Amino acid sequence: SHKLNAIGDSALPRLQTMRLSVLFFLLFSLCELLHDASCQTLQLVANSLRTEGLSTPAGVHTVTPLLSWRLELTHPDPSIRGSQQSAYEIIATDYSSGNGRWKTGKVASNTSHAVYTGDSLSSRDIVAWSVRVWDEHDVPSAFSPVTTFELGLLNTDNNDWQAKWITNPKFQSGVTSLPLFAKNFTVSCPVTRARLYIAGLGLHHATLNGQDTTNEVLAPGNTKWDTLVEYSTHNITLLLASGPNVLGVALGKGVYDAETPTNGRYAKFTQTPVPLILLAQLEYTCADGTLVVIGTDPSWQTTVSGPQLDSSWWGGEVYDARKEIPNWDSPSGDRSAWAQASVTSPPGPSVALVGCSAPPLQIMQTLTAVSVKSFPNNIYVYDLGLNFAGWPQLTMTGPAGTVVTLRPGELLDPSSGMVTQSSTGSPIFDTYTLATRNTSQTWHPRFMYHGFRYLQVEGLATPPPLANVKGLIIRTANDAVGTFQNTDMPLLTRIYTNIDRAIQSNMLSILTDCPHREKLGWMEQNHLVFPSVMYTYDIEAYARNIISKIANAQTSDGLVPDIAPEYVVFTGGFRDDPNWGSAIIHMTYQHYIAYGKTDILNQFYPTMVEYLAYLTTKASNYLLNYGLGDWATLDSSTPAGVTATFGYYRAASVLAKIATVLGNDGDAAKFAGLAQNISSSFHATYSQGNTYASGSQAADAIALDIGAVPSQNVSAVLAHLIASIRAKDNHVTVGEVTLPSLIRVLSLYGRDDVVFDIVAQTTAPSYGYQVLSGATSLTESWWGADQPTWSQNHFMFGVATEWFASSLVGIQQGPLSTGWDRVVIRPTLPTGNLTQADGSYRSLHGWVAASWTRSPSSFQLVVTIPVGSWADVYVWTAPGRKVTEGGAPLAIGNGIMGIDYTNTN
Repeated sequence: SHKLNAIGDSALPRLQTMRLSVLFFLLFSLCELLHDASCQTLQLVANSLRTEGLSTPAGVHTVTPLLSWRLELTHPDPSIRGSQQSAYEIIATDYSSGNGRWKTGKVASNTSHAVYTGDSLSSRDIVAWSVRVWDEHDVPSAFSPVTTFELGLLNTDNNDWQAKWITNPKFQSGVTSLPLFAKNFTVSCPVTRARLYIAGLGLHHATLNGQDTTNEVLAPGNTKWDTLVEYSTHNITLLLASGPNVLGVALGKGVYDAETPTNGRYAKFTQTPVPLILLAQLEYTCADGTLVVIGTDPSWQTTVSGPQLDSSWWGGEVYDARKEIPNWDSPSGDRSAWAQASVTSPPGPSVALVGCSAPPLQIMQTLTAVSVKSFPNNIYVYDLGLNFAGWPQLTMTGPAGTVVTLRPGELLDPSSGMVTQSSTGSPIFDTYTLATRNTSQTWHPRFMYHGFRYLQVEGLATPPPLANVKGLIIRTANDAVGTFQNTDMPLLTRIYTNIDRAIQSNMLSILTDCPHREKLGWMEQNHLVFPSVMYTYDIEAYARNIISKIANAQTSDGLVPDIAPEYVVFTGGFRDDPNWGSAIIHMTYQHYIAYGKTDILNQFYPTMVEYLAYLTTKASNYLLNYGLGDWATLDSSTPAGVTATFGYYRAASVLAKIATVLGNDGDAAKFAGLAQNISSSFHATYSQGNTYASGSQAADAIALDIGAVPSQNVSAVLAHLIASIRAKDNHVTVGEVTLPSLIRVLSLYGRDDVVFDIVAQTTAPSYGYQVLSGATSLTESWWGADQPTWSQNHFMFGVATEWFASSLVGIQQGPLSTGWDRVVIRPTLPTGNLTQADGSYRSLHGWVAASWTRSPSSFQLVVTIPVGSWADVYVWTAPGRKVTEGGAPLAIGNGIMGIDYTNTN
């Protein structure tokens, strides 16, 4: 890390008039001054090696995976700068034999990633690899600790998959239990390696000799089942026993079998029932090299007389512990009455089986209830303290046959004090029937999840202790990579935390809109709030996986529907809106900018071109006039044509940039020309002097954002927009489509003071009002709990996190940079009493951090830049005042390549 500490030593006026710009190129170092190369040796950051953006992945589905790493100084010292990689060497071997597969030799490069181009790879191969680098003095590091990647079953037509899809044809929802499957087998050799490849539809839970085969939950992830199924790869080497073994698999319905749930439970939509099906292949390798394959086939046993009576993806589960089958998944179990499984058809005639390319869903945190209130009729309401997505877990005792009902809810009814589910109408609840008297029993759902803070427990004679009521938070296991804190104004930190919780709660196998009512992949937020998600989590692999699912949803006429996967076909704007469908363009480009890999642009370029062509068929005079409008707007006067044309313009302009990156100059010119025509037509149609369309905040923000406003009118339109905000007492009237544009244009034109006043507002509608009203996650409505029929866990307005990171703290990527090769540190200084802000972001190169404080007499900025990045650092000062670093006057040298002053007014 490298730190710059700049202090202005004299009183700063309320409105700064000068800004110091420091070009901080990490090239010039103390080692060069001292001619002592040994002091500048680099090392690999522990556990930073990645394959396809994942740590030690199994089931990799490409033979040319991307390998990457991060660097740091061996002995970090703030005075040492200029550290950068000048070359790398990768050594890769076969994990089992140790035989060499790839040795790059010393490759001159400052990039911290490389595509594997060693010996050809095949299914099941495990590759061990390590990397070392040379610094700018040509001093090599030590080799990193070895990491691995493992290929999955790459082919379906060369006996990779010997397993067959099987089912239990006797399963009938509401009549039988969900199906259980088991396979007996005997291991008679010393085993060196064992794997389970599995895909159960809707969801699977696998055990080997009674032990879970993984800590992954709710697998497989959401896909368009008839064309693509993601299988999981579990390392079961340590679970396999010498002698008799039993592999057990329980299946749930998930969203795959969205049939009508039992007992009037809520469902977002229902469809014709489909069979629950299983594909599983257990393989183990003997010490002599023999590969033994045990796949699903008619020899498997199955029953529908188990304890899991039902599971609805939305409505809840039914479990009767009295029907549990002792040791059903162990060699000692009695399965003599079970039937043989039936071979069945795959979910689609040409379905592709691929290893999951995203991190798994896991239980990431466990909450314990913080309070309980008792009500008549054995009703107890527990508060888990936070609104989250996951499972309630209850430890309970009572007479056998006691039916315990769990009702999760985001809110309590203000009159009764009990859980309300007004946002769904129909009830959501789990039931558990106790098996034995006064024996402690612990249970949680298995094949669905809830969004909730409160848990209403019904049916027990006494309330379980707080310690017996848990909340298991489930999300995709993406690394957390961002921080933000403001001690002056804790409200800002709480807003950031609420947005983070809403992101977590909707970061399942797809990005969902809410974790209780819909659980669908509405796509507008994927790109509108992408920067906020990126600043908070490492989504390199996760976002790529989602983009592939979006592309897979495209229809034959080029339409990209509003939800992906498209499990239900909606109508009108709920299926076709340019600001939803264009996620395929924006999210792909945002991924490229954040992570710097052009292959993703190439991979999805045809899909993006087809979608823009589809939009063009809907346009008249370069304008669109359909869709959902500015969703959740507070000003309905904004015409739908304004937001639709905005989506059309952005699709064309971003695709022009993508074509330029790919060297498709003809396309780039065509798409840029289309974007200009759209902008011109927008201005000609909607300009109303110093405002646009209806004069709404949304119309002004969009006009400014797409460059439709002639340069001579920009100041007037901006002034009209700000006047509207001020007239509303610093409240916005825009919806989710336009909110990022509004914040973006205000920042662009130097009015972060207005953004701060919006974000810091505490009266409704605002972020602050939600927090002060008790929300623990970002809500769908600005009024939070005041509108209980709206979701209390929605991240669609989460753009504030992007502003906290990029403007208030000032961590930005350079305008021509990708993959954070060039960093900009440029904090804004809002008016008022705010004297401090700090935050950080772990980029591809490492941690970028900024922390500033100010007093009446000084401004201090502490900056951390990772090895391998440039930085432009902007330091606030006043005219004629000196800037110091570590007490010494700031000067060119020791890593600082240039200094200049910018008048900001």
